[in-house]
Amino acid sequence: METARTHIPAAKASGRPRILNMREVCNAIFYLIRNGCQWRDLPM
Repeated sequence: METARTHIPAAKASGRPRILNMREVCNAIFYLIRNGCQWRDLPM
């Protein structure tokens, strides 16, 4: 997780707040890397 943290930009104090939890985003990416994805599940 620490290695991935270096590639995720920090939230800015100004502007719109984030609507996604970056931990959940990383967990989803790691899940796809580990388990793969069915061809029909990929976005068109």
